[in-house]
Amino acid sequence: MMLIVLICCQISLLNTFQLFSTSRIPSIVRYVAPDAHMELEASDEFRVRLAVVEALRGVLIEDSDVVTKGWVGGVSATRKEILVELDISGIGESEANEIAKSCDEAASATRDALVEEDILPQGCQVMIEAQVSKIQEVAKEIEDETRPISLRGVKRVVAVASCKGGVGKSTVSTHLAFALRELGLSVGICDIDVYGPSLPTLVGVVDDPTVRTAEEDPELLEPFEKAGVKLMSFGFLNPQAAAMMRGSRVSGVIDQLARRVAWRHLDILIVDTPPGTGDAQLTLCQALPIDAAIVVTTPSRLAFADVVKGIDLFDTVNVPVVAIVENMAAVAMPFELATQRAREWLENFISEQPTQDQIHSLATELARPFRIFGHGFKRQIRDMWGIETFIDLDLEPDIARRSDAGEILFLSNDDTLSESELRAKDTFLSLGNQLLRELDSASAQRPELHLDGADLILSHRDETLRFPPQDLRKKCRCAACIQDPPTNIPPTLVPIAVSRTGNYALSIVWSDGHQSLLPFKALIPAYAERAADRLISG
Repeated sequence: MMLIVLICCQISLLNTFQLFSTSRIPSIVRYVAPDAHMELEASDEFRVRLAVVEALRGVLIEDSDVVTKGWVGGVSATRKEILVELDISGIGESEANEIAKSCDEAASATRDALVEEDILPQGCQVMIEAQVSKIQEVAKEIEDETRPISLRGVKRVVAVASCKGGVGKSTVSTHLAFALRELGLSVGICDIDVYGPSLPTLVGVVDDPTVRTAEEDPELLEPFEKAGVKLMSFGFLNPQAAAMMRGSRVSGVIDQLARRVAWRHLDILIVDTPPGTGDAQLTLCQALPIDAAIVVTTPSRLAFADVVKGIDLFDTVNVPVVAIVENMAAVAMPFELATQRAREWLENFISEQPTQDQIHSLATELARPFRIFGHGFKRQIRDMWGIETFIDLDLEPDIARRSDAGEILFLSNDDTLSESELRAKDTFLSLGNQLLRELDSASAQRPELHLDGADLILSHRDETLRFPPQDLRKKCRCAACIQDPPTNIPPTLVPIAVSRTGNYALSIVWSDGHQSLLPFKALIPAYAERAADRLISG
């Protein structure tokens, strides 16, 4: 349960961020630079932050304190307010309220002392933002009463997003679901794309096209099925009508499709999201407890710009992006056609009859994959967010024809598949296996992080590392710093907020307004080893 604790003179717990139902302070509470007249001098701001952090060390928890335990996510200060971010989601609500109250008292006492020293003005308030959860694992309990009744038997929900249309998201979603079925999992697909539902076309004829309600609950729709995979799409419910709806109506339909289907017991529910990064996507993230997201794109620069927006959107609602699929990565002429073209060309342009070796050699060159969009932006994404799972899918005419005909690769005999279709099938199986590994690793121990004065403290397993601000800023891997690495870093520059970004990176907001993205593997050697292990095993 996400609660925001706003404290001026007393603690008030408000259910403000109902959009966020996950287990850490969301990106939306990151520091936003105030108006210029509200800013403190850098030296004063630094002094205030240090004083507050030292005061918070006096909030004792058994044999430790809230700072040492890593429960202080960030401290920032302006002339208007002191903001303390707490991440106390792993304890009971009553104890969390007591800790928040103690932190308010400590910060308020520090504020009063700094007002007397004329460092802070009269009227500067203390504000504490805290995330409180009654039970740390409650969000992952399958029978948790806070989950929609239709999803209480669903173990994992994975969103497949594209951030822009026309990149093959629905084809990837559908074949991924059937690949997971091939791996022995019980799977469902929920096609949320109201304006352009593709699932009915991609799967063809379903086992029973009748629209029915569930026997156990007449308010739930019975999902359709194809070869054991459960399906739901607006295209099944209203196949002929055009979806001419405005935003509020669309949000309602999305909510119905997401929460009013009798999915029963599934290992994984694949959600084919609408393209874009707007209201429909936020509605979806609010309606469904999404565990992870896969972003489908092309290697083009234009698509990369949308990938950045998409990853940022999912990070805002605390959904880790665990894989990037670059569709249409390359295109190649089928070898049979290349052989025919090679023979025709050689017969027309050389005087003697071409040999089989000549034909084969030219055909091999003609059939070589050509990357029409270039080599993509894997390195930039890896450097910025630490995402290591990348899948390349070539543009295959055979798969396009099968998709238009409603034929699934995994429901066809291998003897009837072309060489390119067999490669694509193996690629989808690889994506399925890597997704399962990412979902398993999501529950692994994550580094604990907090600010100790101006230093970042990272604790992982038995290792604790300290990073002074100068060293930390030089490691920034955001797009601007990759292009123009920082050199002259002022000594007054300090981090003012730090938070996790997805599974493998952290975000730092600096006192000059800059925001850094740093993958954990750039800071912790053990994470680099884990990344290498995933690449080798993948």
